[in-house]
Amino acid sequence: MKINDNGQKIIIKDQGNFKIIFPQELKTIIDLEGNFEFIGFFERGKVRQLKKAHTNSIILIRKK
Repeated sequence: MKINDNGQKIIIKDQGNFKIIFPQELKTIIDLEGNFEFIGFFERGKVRQLKKAHTNSIILIRKK
């Protein structure tokens, strides 16, 4: 990102290495890996289990 703040030039570089993993993809990886048990998708802020993940869901897993 290039910023010009009243003549002061600032360059900000993002050097993070990120990969977006969709919830169902993560569940498949957990199931195939075998050392963890998928418990479920849960709503953030409430203790309510969801049938499928939403944008702001929590994924709960347990080590076998």
